Amino acid sequence: MIKPPISPIPLPEAETYTENWRNFNTTTMLGAEPLSGYLANAFTFDLADVTALMAESGINQVRIYFGYDSPEPNAGTPLPMKVMLVGVDAQGNDMIDLSPEATTSGIYDFAVPCPSYCDANSPLSS
Repeated sequence: MIKPPISPIPLPEAETYTENWRNFNTTTMLGAEPLSGYLANAFTFDLADVTALMAESGINQVRIYFGYDSPEPNAGTPLPMKVMLVGVDAQGNDMIDLSPEATTSGIYDFAVPCPSYCDANSPLSS
C-alpha cells in the first residue's frame, strides 16, 4: 500500500470536508431521527493517552474503529458513538492481546465526542 505524503491540508479543504459531514448528518434520516443524533462530528483525544498507545512495543501505525455503546443506539440519549484506537504492527496486524491471561487488550477508548466537547470557535465545527 502506498501512503500519501504526510502534510497538513489547507483550511478551506478541511472546512469543506467537515461542513459536508455535518450537512449529511443533519439531512440524512435514520427513521424519524437525523444521523447527527448517532454520529459524532469529531473526537478529542488526551495527548497522554495517545502517547501511552504510541509507546507500545512494535507499533507502526494506529487503526481507528467505530462503534456504538448499544446494539440499538437511541438518538435521545447522550451520543452513543464510540471510537477505539488499536496499535498496528509493521505487517498491518492489530496489536490486540487475545491470550486468556491478558490483563489489557491493547484496545483504547479514551476519546470524547463532539458534540458535547467541541471548540465552538473553530471554523471546522461551525
